[in-house]
Amino acid sequence: MTLLIVHFALLAWISHASASRLVRNPIDRILGAAMLFWGNIVLNCLLLSVVEKLGEFDWFFRTSLVLALVTWWLVRRAPLPPEEPALAGKNSKDKANAWLIAGVFSTLGLLFLANLRIAYVYLPNNYDSLTYHLPRVMYYLGHNTLAQFETADIRQVYFSFNYNLLQLACFGYGAPFQSINFLNVASWVVTGFGVYRVSRLSGCSFNGSLIATWLTLTSTGVLAQATATTLDLPTIASLLASFVFALRWIQSRRTADAVLAGLAAGISAGAKLTVVFFGPAVVFLIVAFWYQHWRRGENRIFFAGVRAWITPALIAILLSIPFIIYNLVATGHWMTDKLDFTMNKPFSFMGFLQTSKAYLFQLFFEPTGRFTFDLDVIGQLNDWFSRTFFSNWNEAHAYSGFYVIPPDLNEDHVWYGFAGPFFLICGLICLWKDRRLNGPVAWFALLSIAWFITYFAMNKWSLYIQRYFLPAVVLLAPSVAVIWDRNKPDSRWVAALRRGCFFLVAVTALWFSFHYLAKNHNRPFSLPYSDFQPPQIFPKIPATLQQRLASYKDINIITEGTNERAFLLMMSGGNQRFTSSQQVAPKKYNVFSYWSFTRNNIYSNIAHIASHTIVRMPTKQTAGVEFLGTIGEGVHAFDYVGLAPNAGASTSSSENRNVVVIVHYGPTDPDRFIDCTLRVDGLNPRDNARIEIDAELMEGRSQRLMTQTSSGTVKFSLREPFKRLSIQIFDIQTGRRVAFGDLPFAVKPSEVDILAPVSANTLFRTELIATGTARGLLLNGLADVEGPYSQWELPMFRWAKQPAVRIELPRNPKLKRLKLSFDMRLQLREEGHLGVYHNGNLVRDVWLKGSKVWHSEAIDVVPSAEENVFELIDLPNDQEPDWLAYLDQYPDVKAAVASQQNQAPEAGAKSHYESHGRTEGRVITMKKRAGATMPDWAAYLKQNPDVQGYAASQIGVAPEESARWHYENHGKAENRPLPMRENPTPNAPPPDSLYYVYRSLQVEGFSTP
Repeated sequence: MTLLIVHFALLAWISHASASRLVRNPIDRILGAAMLFWGNIVLNCLLLSVVEKLGEFDWFFRTSLVLALVTWWLVRRAPLPPEEPALAGKNSKDKANAWLIAGVFSTLGLLFLANLRIAYVYLPNNYDSLTYHLPRVMYYLGHNTLAQFETADIRQVYFSFNYNLLQLACFGYGAPFQSINFLNVASWVVTGFGVYRVSRLSGCSFNGSLIATWLTLTSTGVLAQATATTLDLPTIASLLASFVFALRWIQSRRTADAVLAGLAAGISAGAKLTVVFFGPAVVFLIVAFWYQHWRRGENRIFFAGVRAWITPALIAILLSIPFIIYNLVATGHWMTDKLDFTMNKPFSFMGFLQTSKAYLFQLFFEPTGRFTFDLDVIGQLNDWFSRTFFSNWNEAHAYSGFYVIPPDLNEDHVWYGFAGPFFLICGLICLWKDRRLNGPVAWFALLSIAWFITYFAMNKWSLYIQRYFLPAVVLLAPSVAVIWDRNKPDSRWVAALRRGCFFLVAVTALWFSFHYLAKNHNRPFSLPYSDFQPPQIFPKIPATLQQRLASYKDINIITEGTNERAFLLMMSGGNQRFTSSQQVAPKKYNVFSYWSFTRNNIYSNIAHIASHTIVRMPTKQTAGVEFLGTIGEGVHAFDYVGLAPNAGASTSSSENRNVVVIVHYGPTDPDRFIDCTLRVDGLNPRDNARIEIDAELMEGRSQRLMTQTSSGTVKFSLREPFKRLSIQIFDIQTGRRVAFGDLPFAVKPSEVDILAPVSANTLFRTELIATGTARGLLLNGLADVEGPYSQWELPMFRWAKQPAVRIELPRNPKLKRLKLSFDMRLQLREEGHLGVYHNGNLVRDVWLKGSKVWHSEAIDVVPSAEENVFELIDLPNDQEPDWLAYLDQYPDVKAAVASQQNQAPEAGAKSHYESHGRTEGRVITMKKRAGATMPDWAAYLKQNPDVQGYAASQIGVAPEESARWHYENHGKAENRPLPMRENPTPNAPPPDSLYYVYRSLQVEGFSTP
């Protein structure tokens, strides 16, 4: 981290010194220094990539500073910049308003501090960043080059990367992952400077420019990107810098301004592909400029200006197209057509109209949902909007489900408050008033509005890309300044309307800003030293997976899935290098990822292209693959398997005596299995084993697909239906079969939802509380999900509103063990009796006492070959445990309890150890006293808090309570029968039929006993 700070500080200082030789205005110096800084990092990475030293940061540090010093030496030779040209916007309104300055800088200062706080606290957690932006950065470092690499998610290799190179500079020095958050905070500041300077250079007043800047930075869509690791805000920041220096060139005709404009334009174009939607408007403006010059007989002046931009254009091309060159070298195409799933292809005019209507309607009306925190109200608004205005919605022209108000609040789903529609209206007014395109404000309005039209024409509607509109919205900011500066006298009503609009937008912008910071679902603001608990954004990473990843410095990831948050794999250790390849790297730790949904099956009704299974091999001699766990839930879950370095020369352990088989096939019939691939990993020559994989065809026939004595890949083709792929492993010397498995070809049933499995033998795992209903699992007796109610310490929960809760599971031939676990309490009664039945047999009696006491149970049963039914039934509590009879029934317990009465805790500890601790394998600490060694019972209590509570609880406590404690902590686990007696005061049925409240109810199925 220290070296990163030193590098960035030196580079910023040299870049500012260079910018000071090119421009005089303090803000323009900051913008110029920022572009020189960023350009230095990009050029440095390109040079090091060519020689494959991108991940060697001693080279990175030295080369960057050399480039910065060379730049400074070159600009020193340029003439000093002249005095700043007079601004065209000097008018009666240009006098600074002290109250306005105080209000703007105080509110923006608070937002800036809040952004710094959020950036410091949270790890990067944007979904797209975790999926492909940040993993590609780590892969660049691991491969030592910006060239393409093998990966299932092609978004990691095809897109432009200029902004990712700034993130690479942070990660390469081993800085904390939060460091990259500050890049977007800096972009937010640069965006503010850019809006202000563009407005001023366009002829707007100081006050108007300041208001436009404030409304831009407080609009939710812009503020939301200030702490995310997305690309949109840095893209517009550099684009604004380009326009600033372009406007300076128009006034000064200085080469330095044109060069800085070209530098910033190249950086922007190489940061985000959405800048291409400005293309049609740029071409139109160039033709319009030529026509204006031609009408005035100034063709020579026009072409002289074009010649002045040749060098800046070359700089822009140099910085914007390297990713295209890498794509061409790797694939022969500048961009893959596999990323066209959101595009309006083939072009549909009706699709263009629907997309335009949907986005514009959402731009105007999405803010109405930010006045409430109630998702039910938001849902009702969405339903009303859809029924009233979008009754003819065509899903063929939409990439995702339609919402006017997105159901969550984060950087991907929030619009721009009322500033968005206000900016658009101001832009349309300015473009109409300057239809001849004589001024810069009209140029920016045209660029922005044309961007909207181009995007609407080329894309389908999607819920997930509202932030893409950020460049177009921000470019409308100078139009807002023009409307504020309006010098023409208005009627009283027009002036009042204009003032009212500005006031409404400003007030709501401030409200939306603080609302977003406080209620952001990904990164809510919290004050330092508060007891605020950040939301759980990341899925739980299995302990085994986390431990293995943290143990190795060089890791190769072999992935079979897309939309996988691969960056989660890269956050366990420090200073690690990751590569992505489809080939096993023998000297690295290899991590395989597979889509969990196709584990152990090939499904005929799922258009996936790979299925996998793990085959246990007890006789394996060398290290094979190890099941590391699953990240995610349901259809978003991924299985992870590990293969240690030099596995073929390492001795196996109980965890890694496995091989993994994966089959690749086509997405659709009828040619789904014509061109297939089988791959085996984890089998080594020293295992002296042979794997045979056959396709079991109809009528008992089979077709051999693979015979291998080590890991490998084969191609095969199946032209007729098959039942399964049969996997068998034989000992080469004896011919004995030592392992087997299969991949059946089946229809995907409506099964239980899959959560993260606890082992490779987990068939399914479903949570019936937080997830609501589960596919194919019949559930009766529970109300809908409620909560959380933090004021009552209630998490997500469901009421049992009838005496019995019934869970029915479909027949599953592979099922060998079932586990039912739950966490529940009474809430409305002080005592209760719950009976847990499996297929009609009582398997657990649960006696509950205390309305606010949570009770946890976990029950394992042997499943039936047919369907399995669990019932949790409220039983009459006309009987109650007879604790004194329990003591009489078990003399050892009675003696232990009696010995505790009126004794010191040490005596209780001794009694506990002799009656239970020894059989439980608890360790006692020995101490020396008077030359003799004896047990240290005080230390025994400290080591075992539960024993400490027991020993203390028995002093002066009634024998009944001691007996209860023993049964709940030991007797139940030891299956000691509990004698009962008649309850003299049985409870009446609970009021309102609220029997129990469940905060967890989970069913798990396993393929092994």
